[in-house]
Amino acid sequence: MSTLGRITNSLAAATVENSLSLFQFNFDFTFQKTAPPVEFNPIGQALSVNRRFNAENGAAHRTARKLGWLFEQIVPDTPRLLKVYGLRVCEILAIPGVNPVGSAADGPFREYVGADCTSLWAAATSGISALGIHLLACMLARAWDAQTATAIWVELVKARQADILEKLGKNSMVSETSVTAARQDFLRSELSDWDASARSWLAQADKALAFHVTNIC
Repeated sequence: MSTLGRITNSLAAATVENSLSLFQFNFDFTFQKTAPPVEFNPIGQALSVNRRFNAENGAAHRTARKLGWLFEQIVPDTPRLLKVYGLRVCEILAIPGVNPVGSAADGPFREYVGADCTSLWAAATSGISALGIHLLACMLARAWDAQTATAIWVELVKARQADILEKLGKNSMVSETSVTAARQDFLRSELSDWDASARSWLAQADKALAFHVTNIC
């Protein structure tokens, strides 16, 4: 390669790097929300105030957004599956007794009464890819105990981060959002919370549909 070619490539790489750095600097995952698919809208109304805030503006939303962006280019496009998933969740939440509302009688546990759909609403307000990742969280929670599932999440994230940065180094096509997510920290504790919320929702749904679960299994 000629000297001019090397200089041109170096300048191009520097421009991309600076653009991504600026993008990262200006971007705050916490405040980026996406309108959820209409099928999921009732879920937000079903959450307690604290859970909804966490799902839309707190740590749960940040985790969902980061995971959604990290895996967005490899999450399968399944619009019909996601539509049915949203409708089914809302059907379950509408079953009497599944999602009781906390009252003063519950004292400090008032905000923890009812179905925990925090991670699901966080995903619904973080984009379609995040919903796909939430389905994966449910699959891992169903197949593995919490400690193992969290360890799997840690490895999945590390592998995906490495893959994205490797492709970037080879000048392959990678979205800016994926690169930004790949450069974020993913704490084991937040991945554990992500798994725990999905696991909590599955437990509540199983309890609501105990007859069906018993007969299917």
